[in-house]
Amino acid sequence: MKKCWRLFKVLFRQKTRLTYRVFGIQLLATVVCSLIMIFTTLQANRWESYTYDLQIIFILFGLLANLIYLGITCWQNEKFNHDQTWRLIPLHDDQLYLTNTISSGIAFIYLDFLLGIELASMLVLLYPVDEYTRQQIAAFGYWVTHLTLLKCGQLLLAALLLLLIGLAIYLTVSCLNFSSHAVIDFWFGKSHRIITWLVRLVMIILVSWLLVISYNIWWDVVANISHFLTGSSYQDMEMIVPKVGIIGDFWLFLFYDAIVMAVDLWLFTRYVEAKINK
Repeated sequence: MKKCWRLFKVLFRQKTRLTYRVFGIQLLATVVCSLIMIFTTLQANRWESYTYDLQIIFILFGLLANLIYLGITCWQNEKFNHDQTWRLIPLHDDQLYLTNTISSGIAFIYLDFLLGIELASMLVLLYPVDEYTRQQIAAFGYWVTHLTLLKCGQLLLAALLLLLIGLAIYLTVSCLNFSSHAVIDFWFGKSHRIITWLVRLVMIILVSWLLVISYNIWWDVVANISHFLTGSSYQDMEMIVPKVGIIGDFWLFLFYDAIVMAVDLWLFTRYVEAKINK
C-alpha cells in the first residue's frame, strides 16, 4: 500500500503540472476575452450585459479546458501503461494501472476545483460594481439555505455521474489500445486481420454508443450549469435540479466502468508488454 501511495504522489504531481498549464491557458483566454468585451460593451453602452456574457465565456472555456485535459491525459496514460521504466516498479500490474488511472481522475477533479476558485474570484471582483452580480450572489445564498436532503442527494449523484463518465473515457481508450495490441502481438496467421477488424468494429460501436450517451448527459449538465451561473433569482437556480433519469444513467455508467475495468485489467496483466518509450 505504501508503494502504491508513493507512486500515486509521483504521478499526481506530474499530472497536476498539466492541470496548471491547461488552467493557465484557460485563465489567460478568459482574461483576454474579458478585456476585449470591456471595450466592446463600453463603446456600445451595454455594460448591463457584460457579466452575463463574461460568465458564458467562462463556461465555454472551462468546458474546452476539461476536454483538452481529458485528451492529453488519455495519451499520457497509455504512454505510461506501455513504458518499460514504470513497469520495473515492484508493484503488480493491476496496481500500476489503477494507480495511473485514478491519479488522472483526481487531477481532473483538481482542474475543476481551480475553475471554481476562478469563478468565485471573478464574482468577488464584480460584486462592488455590478448589480447583476450582487443579485446572483444573494440568490445563491438563498438557494443554499433552502437546499433539501433530496436535492443534495441529486446533486451529489450528478457529480458522481460526471466522474464516472470521465473514468469511462479513460477505460475505453485503454480497452481499445490493449485489445489492439493483444491481437497484433499474440495472434498470427490469416485470422490475424479478421480478428483485428472485429475488435476494432466492436470498439467503434462501443465508443459511438458511449459518445452519444455522454454527449446527451454533458449537454444537459452544461445547460444546467449555464442556467445556474447566469441566473439572477432563486427560481432560476431551482431549475438545476437533475432529472429523474440521472439515476438510470448513474447505474449504467457504474456497470459499464466495472465491466470495462475488469477487461482492461485482464488484458493489461496478460497481453500488454512493456516497451522503451523514446
